[in-house]
Amino acid sequence: MRLLLVLYLAGIPAWAAITLTSSPGYLGDVRSNGYDSKIALADLDLSQGDVVIAHGGNNYRSGSDFGPITAGYTEIYVDSTDGPAFGVWYKVMGAVPDDSFKAYGTGADQDVTAYLVYGLSGVDTSHVVDTLATASNGSSTNPDPAAIVTVTDSAWVIPCGVSAVVDYGAGTISGYSNNYSQSGDDVNDLSVAFTTKQVNTAGSEDPGAWSDWNDGVWRVATVAIRPATSAAATIAPGFFFR
Repeated sequence: MRLLLVLYLAGIPAWAAITLTSSPGYLGDVRSNGYDSKIALADLDLSQGDVVIAHGGNNYRSGSDFGPITAGYTEIYVDSTDGPAFGVWYKVMGAVPDDSFKAYGTGADQDVTAYLVYGLSGVDTSHVVDTLATASNGSSTNPDPAAIVTVTDSAWVIPCGVSAVVDYGAGTISGYSNNYSQSGDDVNDLSVAFTTKQVNTAGSEDPGAWSDWNDGVWRVATVAIRPATSAAATIAPGFFFR
């Protein structure tokens, strides 16, 4: 009887890379006079299984509608107790991806409505959110996102913020990419911004503050998005007797 060593292929999970669905892969819309927000999504070039993240809000008014009008969005984080009302949501696209995103304004003619959307590929559609969002708020320049602890390698950390001020360039966060902001000017102003970072090794991530956002009452949610898994082939040893 002889002991033989054999090698065989074993499939083990590996994390796919999250990417934007197009270039640049994000869009925004700002309305005055309390109008609802509407964003055409064609430029995101969405496919089945892609994920749209939407974030933004309006100037808080008790009793007014808030958040997505478009059906199917799942809440990641919402703070609508006072102004500005703010939230982050996601939706996994089906066989026929949405062609637009709509969200409520307050209906009051002094208020801004501001939203951003961005399309992501390579997301784990059964567990889109990697861990609970964290939040921070204040009244100052340069909103400072809270730290977050990711649980999956290569998760995307996305600070999503709003501030009750006119600012057409909120600046950047050091080490982050895809910096994008929009702003609206009315009696009750509002600006909105986001930025992204792939955190290669799961653990604590503290984004730091935006570099050039004007003084206002602000709210920020730090969101982590989980990448999909794919099978990676590896060679593993095995033994048997003959």
